[in-house]
Amino acid sequence: MDNADSDYGRFQRVMKGINDSLSDISEETEELSIAQIRVLIFVMRRENVTGAEIAKGLNLSRPTVSRCLSTLDVDDKARRRNKPPLGFIKLIKGDSTTDTRSKTAVLTAKGKKMAERIVGYFG
Repeated sequence: MDNADSDYGRFQRVMKGINDSLSDISEETEELSIAQIRVLIFVMRRENVTGAEIAKGLNLSRPTVSRCLSTLDVDDKARRRNKPPLGFIKLIKGDSTTDTRSKTAVLTAKGKKMAERIVGYFG
């Protein structure tokens, strides 16, 4: 077997592993978007962060982060009326006197388990 065959076989194995991992994660994450997964991992790595910090750190718009946080929240009632809340994070009202809308995101036990599982696949 020449080098090209060896490289192709290695490539095939890597691609199968990625495909299997994505299939497993998609079942477990209840069809989370890539942005929601990024936010979940960001909150895991930098516990107790605000939406503004997440937006800056991930280079996402604040409305995108706000929607992601709302969907991941334990108290999400508005966006998933026919489904139970995902419950991966808890939004805690901040102490900020300058922005009363500011909330801090922290992982729940369920969120930590999911984030660790995702990171375990992709690092």
